[in-house]
Amino acid sequence: MRIPGYLDPFESSPPVLVDRSDLLSKKHFWPPFLAWVGDAPSAPGAFGVESDEAGPLARELLDESRWPVFTVPVRDGHRVHVVMRNLSGEAGFDYLITPPRGPAVHVAALDGHFAGPGLSWPDLAVRAEPAHLLLLLPAFGDAATPPTAVDRVADALTAVGAIRDQRAVAGELLAPTASGAHPAGTSPTTPSGATVRPARASSTTPTSP
Repeated sequence: MRIPGYLDPFESSPPVLVDRSDLLSKKHFWPPFLAWVGDAPSAPGAFGVESDEAGPLARELLDESRWPVFTVPVRDGHRVHVVMRNLSGEAGFDYLITPPRGPAVHVAALDGHFAGPGLSWPDLAVRAEPAHLLLLLPAFGDAATPPTAVDRVADALTAVGAIRDQRAVAGELLAPTASGAHPAGTSPTTPSGATVRPARASSTTPTSP
């Protein structure tokens, strides 16, 4: 697949982008994703998945020659793409919005630190699919999180296969970090009309879950 403008720095030997949205329905996908990207160390236990069960999928996700991409359609023909950037020495996760025409716009990047601005809670809450909410949640950065957010995320975790400790994992996914998560302030918008905010930092990477 192609994301306009995304691989321009890699024109000499660009990696292959592979749509792996099919994995969102697989229970074994969520423990590594939520632990690596969502900074939720309790996620593997919540799904009851043994490390030897998740291992083969984790190795597939970290293939440096084929970068997995997960896509969420948003309004007016825009899409959010989550790219596992399996670049040696610079691995991370890129959140991009692509308009119907034109290059992609970076919303967030997680690669040992956070580059924002990040998405607001209202933009996450409108996601009807639990898997889409959880996929976008690591790009969340919003001071105005409602009290119902933990319940909403816990319900989404149950829907994708979590069997225990859903509220604990939801709390980890929503928790501010020491470097200033969920700060208040003005809310710029992306070209898609999505509201964005300066967002939290993440201490995890694909090679340092």
